[in-house]
Amino acid sequence: MSELAATQPNALILLSGSLAVDLPKNIQVPVVANQFQTAKLADKTITLTFHPLESTLQQLAEQYVTGTLTAKLIAPRPQ
Repeated sequence: MSELAATQPNALILLSGSLAVDLPKNIQVPVVANQFQTAKLADKTITLTFHPLESTLQQLAEQYVTGTLTAKLIAPRPQ
């Protein structure tokens, strides 16, 4: 995922899909009132729906994950 971010520095990259994680207790998924929740954690699975790549990299740092993701790139990044 970090390679994708490096190759598209001026793009907004949104991820969708499901990943199985090793240590779900180490993942923080903030819930903001009146805002679409783009990441949901249930048991050992995190489900992403148009979740920003930058947030995904922070939340899954030092995690071993398996699964399938789809990336949507919007370039140039909206202001």
